[in-house]
Amino acid sequence: MTSVLPVHPLHPQLDRPDPTGTLAATVGVTPVLRVAAPFTDDERGFWAKLEGFNPGGIKDRPAMHMVARAKARGDLRPGARIIESSSGTLGLGLALAGMV
Repeated sequence: MTSVLPVHPLHPQLDRPDPTGTLAATVGVTPVLRVAAPFTDDERGFWAKLEGFNPGGIKDRPAMHMVARAKARGDLRPGARIIESSSGTLGLGLALAGMV
């Protein structure tokens, strides 16, 4: 048995993307896929998280949280710069979070 929960707003089986959705709303809406037969019997399957459905990368959630908290504290105001020393996916996540 194969099932995907939840269906991502940009999933190819949907007629079209959700026009009311925002980039921020797609972060964290990561579908999971039940993998069983033919790879293993149904009782021994596993759930695979499909991170490729996130708009950026694996660090989108923590980056969105960091930016939201900084805004709530008043440390980050509109037009301010986000400075972070990163050579990886957190920097990409912060760039995404700064756009939304």
